[in-house]
Amino acid sequence: MNENVIWNDGDDSKIVQSGTHIGDVVFNSGPGAEPRGVGENPVFAVAGYFPASKVTLAADRRSTVAVGGQVVVNLQSRPLDRAVILDRIRAVVLARRSPRPAFEEFRPGGSMPPRHFDVHLDDDPPRVEARGADFPFKISAEDPEQFRITVLLLENEVHWRLELDWTYLDRQGTTVIDDGGKPFETYPVGRARW
Repeated sequence: MNENVIWNDGDDSKIVQSGTHIGDVVFNSGPGAEPRGVGENPVFAVAGYFPASKVTLAADRRSTVAVGGQVVVNLQSRPLDRAVILDRIRAVVLARRSPRPAFEEFRPGGSMPPRHFDVHLDDDPPRVEARGADFPFKISAEDPEQFRITVLLLENEVHWRLELDWTYLDRQGTTVIDDGGKPFETYPVGRARW
């Protein structure tokens, strides 16, 4: 909380004075203007990968790779005066190879209604298929979305990511969704030994 603070946004014609202030201050140029500090990407995307199981690689018993499962993506826009339109989502395969020798290990799977999708990573290019409502969707700071993306893979071991296309006002862009800056790594179902 700040008391008796004067903010000057670098333009002497725009001064804001506040007796008491809690939280951030966002300057804009009037109705319909984009708030400063929004940057190039108005979409927050947080993803978690919840594999159905994992396999232990035979060459290095300390390394494990996910098998199937779901990627859960929570989406929200930054505080803006208009909603961001989510145009489509796609999977991008970054590497594909025959599965390395591995051993199966047991691992059980891990208030907003989610949107369900299947991602078919054996297809080239990979295909994201909606189970229910399909794109476009709309998000705002007060109206988020959650995507649950079931991973379907039988043939190759795949490194991949998701790319989410969006539109905000007259701008279009893409948000990359991955595993904390690294590709998701998925091993094909039924290809490891017990």
